[in-house]
Amino acid sequence: MTRRSSGSSVTPVYNTFDANMTSGNEVNREIELQFRCLEVVLAENPKTKEGVMIKNSGLVVNLEKFGKVLAWFGPISVPENRKILLLEKITSLLKQSWFHGDVPTKVAESKLTAAREGTFLIRFSSTNLGWYTISKKSDKSITHQRIIHQPGGAAYYLNNKKYDSLHHLVEAAAGELQLVEACNGSPYVHLFQNQHLSGYIQTGMLGI
Repeated sequence: MTRRSSGSSVTPVYNTFDANMTSGNEVNREIELQFRCLEVVLAENPKTKEGVMIKNSGLVVNLEKFGKVLAWFGPISVPENRKILLLEKITSLLKQSWFHGDVPTKVAESKLTAAREGTFLIRFSSTNLGWYTISKKSDKSITHQRIIHQPGGAAYYLNNKKYDSLHHLVEAAAGELQLVEACNGSPYVHLFQNQHLSGYIQTGMLGI
């Protein structure tokens, strides 16, 4: 196992996890999936000082990006049961077809432009660290609502209401916000190709 540093970046060590997380040469699929999800949100191609992406050089973990991931998904673990909460939260959220991750506002709008009314996605906030944004196709327009989430915190706030998770928020606020269908094009769908991903949410007429 090697580690290579360059400025504020280091190569991810977890890409060799399969050598350490096997039993009789059988990979623990759940753990493998969790680490694949971690890689997707954390690792990236290195860039030059001018910000130009360096291709074919291996993925790296940038310390700034690591801090953002902790703000969105932290804390890392729960002392009481020693579970790696960070991995479970990342995997659970990436599995939702309505979650599109680090998507700029203009990109979110382009995805929703041709969608039907009530189509939505949730993404990382472009302006507030740790916060999220609901982008939704409304009648003749696209709206954006911020979800307040303190970095590393456990609660999510929307319209002065508190929710335990983004999943809870989507289910509980679907009627009020008129959320009908998840926007197509989640960048994480390929990670769960053998699992069921629902584009609909729980409302009076639509079920998961």
